[in-house]
Amino acid sequence: MAALAMACWLEPNPEFDGGSADDEVGTEDTSESGGGSESGSSEGGSSGDASSGDDTDTGTDTDTDTGMGDGSEEGDDDDDLCPEGLIDCDARVPGCESSVDDPETCGGCGHSCLFGGGFQDCDAGVCSASLDLDIQADTFVDGNMAQANFGSAPDLNVAIDQRQALIHLPLLDQLPEGAEIQSASLRIRIDAGGGAALDVFRVDEPWNPETVTWFSQPDLAPGMPVNYVTNDGTNNLDLGPLLELWGELPHGIAIRTMSPVLVTIRSAEHPSAIGPRLTLELSW
Repeated sequence: MAALAMACWLEPNPEFDGGSADDEVGTEDTSESGGGSESGSSEGGSSGDASSGDDTDTGTDTDTDTGMGDGSEEGDDDDDLCPEGLIDCDARVPGCESSVDDPETCGGCGHSCLFGGGFQDCDAGVCSASLDLDIQADTFVDGNMAQANFGSAPDLNVAIDQRQALIHLPLLDQLPEGAEIQSASLRIRIDAGGGAALDVFRVDEPWNPETVTWFSQPDLAPGMPVNYVTNDGTNNLDLGPLLELWGELPHGIAIRTMSPVLVTIRSAEHPSAIGPRLTLELSW
């Protein structure tokens, strides 16, 4: 027994030596792979550790990129899966509950046609509205009574070189975001002098309808006026050229004529309540 024990002690065990070699290689692989464990190294050896390290890096990159990308694309895919004309705006089941023709979601989620206390028209993803605004302030000035004010008169008198009308237009600071004025027209009611040509100018200075006189009348914008041929009764003066040429009209407009015939226009104070009115066609 003593001789056999001595022989075992002198003869090296190849399995024991191989295990030591594997442990050394595994330790090196653990260092290179940046985070592998010793238990993983002893089981798989050098090739297993390298593969494990690569899987860790690749898995992290793949999970991060693929997860975010899939989430974004999945939302687009959901919209694409909706029937034509429908969209999914709340991401809840059932989906595709909104219409692109609905004024609440006109053309896309978050685009609303809400304006003026209600929903306006929606067509092909564009909101549109017709806005009627009564004129609240107007007057005329008279060269024959240069110090008189006519802010409360029921009529606006216009005649060559003697009388001109001044009309305040409503401020347009409450329009929907991104709204564009497609057309603008001023309705006036002429009781006398129809047939005369009227010239419309932009007013360049502030004025007060309760105090303005011939002597204190505001300056008008330079350039050619817009000319209109009128008739007795209701006339609609297209203000589109004024908006396109001169932009906004914060101080209103002035109406003149070269006709010697007196033109009588109902004012905002006329008892019939059919005074000047501004109509705007909007889109957004």
